[in-house]
Amino acid sequence: MIDLFTVKQNNTYDFVQDDLPASDGTWLCSLTSGAYTRGHSYSVADGVATREGEAQDRLINSSIPEVIENTLSYLNNTFYVARQSGASYTFDTYNDYYCHDMRATRDFKRYVSEMGLFTFVDGVVTGINDNSFIVGDLIMIKSAIRNNLVSYVTAQADGTITLDNEQVVNTTENAYMFLVNLPSDVKAAISKMVWWDVYQRNVTDMQQERVGNYSYAKEPVGGSQYPNEIVTGLNSYRKVRFVA
Repeated sequence: MIDLFTVKQNNTYDFVQDDLPASDGTWLCSLTSGAYTRGHSYSVADGVATREGEAQDRLINSSIPEVIENTLSYLNNTFYVARQSGASYTFDTYNDYYCHDMRATRDFKRYVSEMGLFTFVDGVVTGINDNSFIVGDLIMIKSAIRNNLVSYVTAQADGTITLDNEQVVNTTENAYMFLVNLPSDVKAAISKMVWWDVYQRNVTDMQQERVGNYSYAKEPVGGSQYPNEIVTGLNSYRKVRFVA
């Protein structure tokens, strides 16, 4: 999951750990516990932790869905999760562990998804099958009129899910929802892109930038530009886009 913690790990802190540090310094909390929240950063002095960077945290949280969506568009790749249809199991002979090997066939694979009429109210979506999505899932909503977007699921209960995308519009509409599984390399790159946007970006249209004695090339992703060292790992996931 891409969240405050994975983005802010790209900063430098004296401590990155679960619990309040015993020494003074800057601390990035890695686990929500008591008064402290995963991804929040604090200044610790004499055993007292004072939260810092709340404005940047708000920017990070609002930027994550947009950067994910822009990156998937740039890659022309959705990373939808597919599963085998129950009617098409094909078994090999017994293997060394005396278990059947099941081969998935392309014709009978289907995406883990929902389709139907959904009601969106303040980020809560009703009309969901209880076993389709769980907390922490990344989903993509398509073929809607107003809510074509990506979002993580932050809560799930009784046929509802809660989304963390601030752009969700209150409405009732037909839509498709797909489960997305981003490779670890893609998640790492997106985390760095969000970090770059919030902490490093200067407004520029140049393909080359220089900071002190250090210069780097910039690569456009979803209409924005990032240092090549951040996005170079994405190239292996990029699909050819055919234009009629």
